[in-house]
Amino acid sequence: MDLLVDDGATVIIDPDDRVLFSNRYYVVLNAEGEATFKQFKSDPARLVPCSSNPSHKEILLGGESFDVVGRIIWRAARM
Repeated sequence: MDLLVDDGATVIIDPDDRVLFSNRYYVVLNAEGEATFKQFKSDPARLVPCSSNPSHKEILLGGESFDVVGRIIWRAARM
């Protein structure tokens, strides 16, 4: 998530907002149960990492399993 949110920053998610809309940002649990920060893209339907770490991979819908925790609605960081 370092491409959008600095290390140590705070994000707030809406756990009631789990419907995927293109270009919105979500926290999801991947198949290993790890929380991850992704952007949903609709063509093709996939969750794209927001990280410069090359080990973070896209999740194709219909491929591996995941659970949407909620949509990210706010971010902040100390100055």
